[in-house]
Amino acid sequence: MVPLSIATFNVNGLRDPKKCSQVVQWGKIYNVDIMLLQETFLSSSDDLNFFKAKWGGPVYFSSSRSNRSGGVVIAIKDRFKCEVLDIKKDTSGRCISVLCTTADTSFRVCNIYAPNSPSERKMFFNELYVHTRGSNPIISGGDFNCVIDPIDRSSTNANTHSFAGCNEIQDLVSQYNLVDCYRTLHPSTPGHTWALGDRSSRLDRLYLPTNFAVFKVDTVFLPFSDHNPLYVNFSLNNTLRKGKGYWKYNSSLSHDEDFVHDLRYQYKLWSTLKPPSALLPTGGKM
Repeated sequence: MVPLSIATFNVNGLRDPKKCSQVVQWGKIYNVDIMLLQETFLSSSDDLNFFKAKWGGPVYFSSSRSNRSGGVVIAIKDRFKCEVLDIKKDTSGRCISVLCTTADTSFRVCNIYAPNSPSERKMFFNELYVHTRGSNPIISGGDFNCVIDPIDRSSTNANTHSFAGCNEIQDLVSQYNLVDCYRTLHPSTPGHTWALGDRSSRLDRLYLPTNFAVFKVDTVFLPFSDHNPLYVNFSLNNTLRKGKGYWKYNSSLSHDEDFVHDLRYQYKLWSTLKPPSALLPTGGKM
């Protein structure tokens, strides 16, 4: 299949026309087909239209006027021939996902900007099912605002809260058969994407399905953000290989009214397909 390129970049603001043009130009130089941007601060139609005109392709975004540091964007180049069938986004400018369909396969792209607060971050990851549920393969990337392994942060960055949320991420990775692209190809290289003074961490990551072929993963220094973009060259695969993952029920879903309502509806629909006695070993009793 034709190789593709995806990149994630916390731009730390995209309202400045010069900076916006620089980000788009970087995407052109690296032939990025799908761009995931975080902390865009885009809220007005004028700001968004300027970026769209520069980018040259469909742009999907989530923003919040109450969260000045938010704003996430998924931008797709016209040369990547796909149809977007479904869009899911939050109201705080922290997550957006789109379902892309090509002639060969379908997959969902999810762009994440996780909260700084450890407790809010863990809750955020536990509620990501709203944007990722379904049978399609998932590509997930963005600024996760936490690290997974000690190598992911500098020795001077001793903040123990930086690991908060890593267990929830590992559950998602296992559930959807994903791999951390950078750490898979560079197991012993820190690859830090964020720096402040003498502190640095690998906060920005891209997770792809295990059956997608990854050819190249790298970070690039750009002077107009405290984050470095991460890009991956890969190819799609329309067959989902079963990995070592296990399914784990997220108990917090039991308190989500929309999820419970949807589950009850789906169960009633499913129960009409077979006689009640065939549904459960107890003869249809729960």
